[in-house]
Amino acid sequence: MINKPTGGTSRANHERDGSGLTDLCARLVQKYVLDCQKFSAFYTGTATRPVWDRILNEVTGNEELAAEFAMRPQPYFDGQSIVSHCTTQEGIQAVEGFLTQVEYGVYA
Repeated sequence: MINKPTGGTSRANHERDGSGLTDLCARLVQKYVLDCQKFSAFYTGTATRPVWDRILNEVTGNEELAAEFAMRPQPYFDGQSIVSHCTTQEGIQAVEGFLTQVEYGVYA
């Protein structure tokens, strides 16, 4: 007979005491709050507003889809989102180039 481990952080133990779910929820809430803060700065920033306008008007045509697109990890930026990449002027210029490629169907 194989002895199963007891205690620790197994799924069964987390389901039983709820602490695993609580920890997971806390981490997710923290991540999404940070994502919302980043997106808010991106959306309202003077330097990044033209990027938002291009995503909205040229790529998606829908605010919800534009926000999802801007927050989604992009392979083109080594898994960074457009929002995360737009923290410097060089990053904004790289995103502008990326959006031009998307517009012309070079990168989709």
